Amino acid sequence: MLHDALARAVADAESLLDRTEKGRGGHLRLFYSHTPAIGHAGMVELWVSPWVGGTSNVKSKGKYLVYAFEKAIRLAQCHPRLGHVSSEQSADPRNELWNGASMVLVKIPELATGSIWVMPSASGWPAKADAAIGLRMLQRIPQWKLDMGSVEQVLQVSNNHFAKKLLALPL
Repeated sequence: MLHDALARAVADAESLLDRTEKGRGGHLRLFYSHTPAIGHAGMVELWVSPWVGGTSNVKSKGKYLVYAFEKAIRLAQCHPRLGHVSSEQSADPRNELWNGASMVLVKIPELATGSIWVMPSASGWPAKADAAIGLRMLQRIPQWKLDMGSVEQVLQVSNNHFAKKLLALPL
């Protein structure tokens, strides 16, 4: 279910990318937390994707797997202290701190009766697509209910126009 949703999200993103940005692949790590107030200590890793998408950057796949982890940890640390919902809010490319992780509310019946905080964190695709792909993947899982209010908050603070276009595509 997760791999299929990610593959479809990547295909959707590819349809919107410029020709020069196509052909890249990446990894996505998915975390959740019932207690985001305690930061990264409350995170549980739900899934680590295999490489998905193109192969033009596959030689760096180990680096992208680590970047996806770092983005999620940084966001989990900044959420309780600073109210961050996107790694864009603490990104610093000069120090290799990239955007690509989001924190949104999702109802996952297998994990909780109510909504929980979910953090998709992607790396490897063009920077504007990393976070967008994670959100689109969550949108493509019909058994889960993505809280669009929390998504709107992420889109507002990250100013990610690519994500807005991607999430507006038909499912």
